[in-house]
Amino acid sequence: MTCHVSRNWRDRPSRPEPEQPIGKPMEQVNEYASREWSPKQIWRAGLVPFFINEDGTIEMLFMIPSDQRYGGSDPQMAKGRIDDDEEPEHTALREAKEELGLIQGNIDGSLEYFGVHLGRTHVYACEVKSKDRFGIFSGETEDTRWMTESDFRKNGRDIHRDIVVMVGDFAEQVRAKKAQADEE
Repeated sequence: MTCHVSRNWRDRPSRPEPEQPIGKPMEQVNEYASREWSPKQIWRAGLVPFFINEDGTIEMLFMIPSDQRYGGSDPQMAKGRIDDDEEPEHTALREAKEELGLIQGNIDGSLEYFGVHLGRTHVYACEVKSKDRFGIFSGETEDTRWMTESDFRKNGRDIHRDIVVMVGDFAEQVRAKKAQADEE
């Protein structure tokens, strides 16, 4: 599996500027800002699998957390903390396996890297061969849901919408290339 990952991803300021979460009282924000900072608290990686249906529609797979403290009840990208001995690509695959039941043999091609988003999350996407070839997901996930980009914009987690648009644009390029290859 090939991926264009910068090997200096750990080069970052020792303490980033805190972002004020929407709807949080300022004292909670100040408590957040005063915490001891470590790479485990900050850096994450996530993966959005997508599938191109026979009619050309593109669907992406998202998880709904079993504990609403971790992102609420809206569908969201599978993601998690990068372990000290792990590269972001491996974290994204591990989290997709745990939270979505992704089977590596179901990946069609390689992972596509989209860079760091949300200030701390390495984002990847991959096309899958089948929507039905997924294993059991972990207890962190209440359910999984296949959604179009449009469905996600209406019902998905707000902070992941820009990522989903970006993955949707990439998936559309993949779809167009396949359609062109079929015509030739």
